[in-house]
Parts: sequence; structure tokens; C-alpha cells
Amino acid sequence: MDKYYKGKNVLIFGGFGYTGTFFAERLFNLGAKVTIVARNAKHGSDKHGRYPEVYGLAKVISLDPLADFEPLKDHLDKADIVLNLIHGEKNNFAYQHSIVIFNFKLLHYCHENGLNPVLVHFGSRLEYAKDCKLPIKENSELNPDNVYGFCKLMSEMHYQFFNRNFRLRTICLRISNVYGSVKEIPL
Repeated sequence: MDKYYKGKNVLIFGGFGYTGTFFAERLFNLGAKVTIVARNAKHGSDKHGRYPEVYGLAKVISLDPLADFEPLKDHLDKADIVLNLIHGEKNNFAYQHSIVIFNFKLLHYCHENGLNPVLVHFGSRLEYAKDCKLPIKENSELNPDNVYGFCKLMSEMHYQFFNRNFRLRTICLRISNVYGSVKEIPL
């Protein structure tokens, strides 16, 4: 695995949450060149001040990718791997819609410009129906009952569409919190 990531340009959107900072550190330690694009990412600002170590692991760009796509193009042109960790305010319809639009622009830009980085979309357990039988499996019913789950599913469908029809290298993950004792987790 070290050999795969060594020297790769990894672009992370929304990299100042717990997951993003974990990925930045891990990828840096594997030899990747990490760039994080985050709103209000000036060193020491609000939530970003909680992870000052990230500034030593990654190039940090303070830019709202949902508001201005144009400056991202140079970074996308150089990216080998793109991790999209943007999730935003879960009950804000307009904000969630802007994330769906951003994902489509990202995929379309890569397709139109012949770019083929590995594009990783981080979805949610909230894409599944609320009353799914546990444990939830990949083929469990998809039927979100909130705007966050719905928009995550719409973005995931865009990633799948661009993979099937244009051969973009996309990966879709549905993240969930694991809880309970290890003995309870069926393997």
C-alpha cells in the first residue's frame, strides 16, 4: 500500500472534520502529497484551529468549493485521488443541494477534460430506509427520509452514472457509526 500512495497528489474536500484529518495524516505518512480545500481554513480559525497539525501535513487552501468551482480546476488537473468529505448542515435543503451540484460539476469537469483521478464519494447510512433490517447490507433498500440522506444518494448516483457511462474511476462508500461490542458484530 505504501508504494501506491507514495508521490500521489491527493485532493481532499472538507478535510477538517475528524475523518478528513485522519485521512490527511495517514496519506501523508504513506508518502502522498495532500491538499485540503476547506471553507475558512485560515490557520487557527474556528474549528480548523482544533487541528493545527494538519497544516504541517498538507497544503491547505481556504476556499469554499461550493461557491466557486473555477479556482479548483488547477488542483483537479493535478490530482491522482480526490476524496470528497463535504457534508455540511444536514437539514439545510439549499446547502445540501449545493453539494449535489458540486459533485456533478466535479464529475463533469473530469469527464470533459479527460481527467481520471480516483474519485471517492463518502455517503451515509442515512441513504437506506429507516426501517431496514439490521445488519444493513449494500443491497438493503435505499429510501432516505431526510434531505441529507436524499442528497447523499443523489450524489452517489452521479458517481455511479459517470463510472458506468464514462469510465471515470469512482468509489462510493456509505459510512456508518459502528457501535456495540466486537462480539456482536457479525463477520
